[in-house]
Amino acid sequence: MSDAQNMNADGPQADNGPEIDPSIWPDEKPKEEVKEEIHLKTRPLPALIMLIGGSVTVILCFIKHYEILHSLKLILCSLVVFLILGAVIREFLNNIVIERREEEGTHSSRDAVIERTDKEAPPEGEQ
Repeated sequence: MSDAQNMNADGPQADNGPEIDPSIWPDEKPKEEVKEEIHLKTRPLPALIMLIGGSVTVILCFIKHYEILHSLKLILCSLVVFLILGAVIREFLNNIVIERREEEGTHSSRDAVIERTDKEAPPEGEQ
C-alpha cells in the first residue's frame, strides 16, 4: 500500500491484516442474536407447562365430580400458577444455556478462518 492510500483525514491507518469475506463464517452471531435465538427456542415452554397442568386439573375435577363453578375457579388458578411456573423454568433454562456458551471459550469460526488465512499466506517477497 502506498503512503497516500494509508493516510486519511485522521492520520495513518493501521493495517489490520487481510480482509476476509464475512460469508465464510455464517454461524457466528453477536451475543444479542444468540440470546434471542435461545429465547425463541424456549418461548413455547410456559404455554406447554400451563396446558399440561390445566389438563391434569380438568381431569381431576371431572373424576372428583366437582361443580362447574368450582371447577372453573380451580382451572383458572391452576393455569395462572403453571404459567408463572413455566416462565420461571424458561428463564432458568435460558440462563443456563447462555452461561454454558460463555464458559466454553472456544474460538469462533471467524477467528479460525483468520488463523488459517495467516498461516496459508506466503511471506512477503516469496511466491
